[in-house]
Amino acid sequence: MMQIVDNDERINEELCLVDNILKSLVIVPPRDRKFASDMEKFDQF
Repeated sequence: MMQIVDNDERINEELCLVDNILKSLVIVPPRDRKFASDMEKFDQF
């Protein structure tokens, strides 16, 4: 079964997309969320 998954190009492409999304996430601690929100608004200008 694992060989089938390893050789399935569609699954590999999807896993690559998921990996890129997970790497782009930023976890902000609760105490810093107001500051992070303000910085994001500032960056839009």
